Amino acid sequence: MSSEHDTNPPPAIGSAPAQSIPVFTGPQFRVINGANLGDGLAHLAEVELDDVYELSASATRARLSFRPLDDGSFRIAEGSELGTQGAPLYLDSALIFMTPDGHNTEILVLVETDATGHLAQIYMLPLAPLAPDTEYQLVGTDRDGARAVCAGRVRQLFTRHAYHAGFRRAGPNRAPQTR
Repeated sequence: MSSEHDTNPPPAIGSAPAQSIPVFTGPQFRVINGANLGDGLAHLAEVELDDVYELSASATRARLSFRPLDDGSFRIAEGSELGTQGAPLYLDSALIFMTPDGHNTEILVLVETDATGHLAQIYMLPLAPLAPDTEYQLVGTDRDGARAVCAGRVRQLFTRHAYHAGFRRAGPNRAPQTR
């Protein structure tokens, strides 16, 4: 509740810098065998364990830029290659897929909604490379752990980016070194 004596301004909405991740869209990863045959990747309530997916041979990643809000939610940021600027973006789940040779791959599922709260688009962020013409069987789902998986992935991406940019950890009296 605000009063005329309140000197604190309201929190800035979306004041954090935009982040970008390379994603596929749900329709680029389709069920080739199972209950949802022919459907693209969907949100957690609509996927079925044991469905087998395949990445389209023409699938390419695009940059999804988003801005975290003060309440912990996200909005699609200006300059994003995908989505509608300002639209809400939710981390839906982490899905675990297994290839025929027994390798597991986790995929983070993000959902964009429109102004009425209805689903607008599904995005997927694989945590390992995906290959076209490879079967990926859905073997596990996790809604509650998706944020922890995402946080770990963001740390990993930041660390890798900083390393490739040529920076080394700086000590208290040293400036960062470049290659």
